[in-house]
Amino acid sequence: MKTSKVVYLLPGVGNETYTAVLAGEAARERLFGAVQLIERGWPVTICDAQWEGWATPIRRKLARWLELPALKTCVALWQADIAVIQGRIAPLLLLVAKIFGARVIYVDVMFDMPKRSLKQWLNKFCLRVSDAVVCYSASQPGVWSKEYNIPINKMLSARFPMDSAFYRKPIIENSGSPFVVAIGRDIGRDFSTLLSASSMVGIDTKLVTLPYLLPHSWNESGRVELFQQLSYPELFKLYAQARVAVVPLKPGISYPSGIRACLEAMLLRTPLVATYTSVLAEEFFDGEHLLYVDPNNPAQLSCAMKRILDEPGLAERLVENAWQKVNRDHTVDQFADVIEGLLERLG
Repeated sequence: MKTSKVVYLLPGVGNETYTAVLAGEAARERLFGAVQLIERGWPVTICDAQWEGWATPIRRKLARWLELPALKTCVALWQADIAVIQGRIAPLLLLVAKIFGARVIYVDVMFDMPKRSLKQWLNKFCLRVSDAVVCYSASQPGVWSKEYNIPINKMLSARFPMDSAFYRKPIIENSGSPFVVAIGRDIGRDFSTLLSASSMVGIDTKLVTLPYLLPHSWNESGRVELFQQLSYPELFKLYAQARVAVVPLKPGISYPSGIRACLEAMLLRTPLVATYTSVLAEEFFDGEHLLYVDPNNPAQLSCAMKRILDEPGLAERLVENAWQKVNRDHTVDQFADVIEGLLERLG
């Protein structure tokens, strides 16, 4: 029965994103199954409340460790049977939900194992108190279950969803110099290696990221262009004009860093080179969907980029295989099925 009241906690962005999705201006995966659940008849509320005004600086300073629930968030949790928390552990949200008797589903909260003992303790406590944990890697449940002594049946994996109908490559003419594009805003990105490789190839580079993730001399060559924010049409145009997309990652990544950038490039039919990680290798095969390179290896990355630039047959085969795979295995409906199964089990 679809009677359990569900609240998605997406502070600052939830309702704005939902409005954009309904208008066809944003991808449905941005709401992590909420749109599909609403369409299927579930009583879902999207709560994006957060402390504003004078409390904003305090909220931002504490955000790394504690997310202070706004009054509207507390009310939403009091009214809910099940809360979905995405992208962060948020101990206070978990505690408030439990005090009000709500079950808690975590989505995509497992990153690299923290080094600080307090953070480790908080992670262990929250994951054990929660009712279910969904991650985007088949290997993560086993690793985290063993590390934190969490029942394995509480943790499950789901493929990262993409709204494939939304990602349509625009038909445009390539103009200007050829370039490589790289997109990503998490600390796992290794733009230094990419910029060295681009210099070896002699190709322009366009980056969509934040300045603090770049090396100090990021535009020494004068052939690098930085974008911090792009609309979806601007992003699609950038992919369409790029000769190759690169997802450069640092060594030792054990979480799905780069997965969205890979899937975006694949749906927009841009040939892809990515740093090998065991998590990405769960989904994509070298020479079939993309080309892998070792981390921190500019020479190898430059060779892979040259292969795609010089071998149009290879580029076309990678693009077609990757596009087929994403449309087959990474749909928003498949992800919603996983969340709906949890709601039925916990309800």
